[in-house]
Amino acid sequence: DEVYAIAYSATSYDQYWDKVVLAMHMDDTGLTDLKGHTVTLNGNVARSATQSKFGGYSAYFDGDGDWISFPDSTDFTIGTADFTVEFWVKSAGVNTYAQICGQRGSGGAADAPFGIVRNNAANTMIFNYGNGGSFVYGATTNAAVFDDAWHHIACVRAGTRSIVFVDGTLDVEVALPSNFSLYDASSTFSIGRAGEYASSYFSGYLEDFRFTKGVGRYTANFTPPASTFVDGMVGGSDNAVIL
Repeated sequence: DEVYAIAYSATSYDQYWDKVVLAMHMDDTGLTDLKGHTVTLNGNVARSATQSKFGGYSAYFDGDGDWISFPDSTDFTIGTADFTVEFWVKSAGVNTYAQICGQRGSGGAADAPFGIVRNNAANTMIFNYGNGGSFVYGATTNAAVFDDAWHHIACVRAGTRSIVFVDGTLDVEVALPSNFSLYDASSTFSIGRAGEYASSYFSGYLEDFRFTKGVGRYTANFTPPASTFVDGMVGGSDNAVIL
């Protein structure tokens, strides 16, 4: 019998693409999610050619009622799983405790799995978790993030480690309890504000937003991406060989 060995060569490949739950290059007019979630653009949020890290476009938020929302989904239920939220950001940080993304109800309680927000002190950033009543295990960066320059941010939960990388450098790390489970919110997930909480809108530019559930992509210093993230396997070819 003939046996076929199939080899695949690819010019680029994301080994965790099957675990990605949100993926937005933010270079098309609809700011499409490549993972198929319905995207609702609220306020004046739109693609902009004014600033870009890759590809000529990014999403611009004016800080006055602009946000992107997605219906609640089990994709955003994290529980005890590892996860990574990463993006490129350029912002002067004009709004108090501006919310980059998250799920949260309309009330004041921190009924949110996690929050990524501007810390007013020295334009740094906070990555924290919500337990249904308050934010806990906050990790505040040492580096200024909201300084009107492009920065690659990666917020990672890897086991009992909660880590923020700024431009590929491990900037701050906080220990989590063993088997800590993130709060399961039922609100919308939003970028530009926290879910349905109509306050503290983000102002600035965002590009290449990627949310990976089930793996902490980075656990040590790394080189920030030199190009836009790839959508699964790109640019390869199948080759069958008869043995």
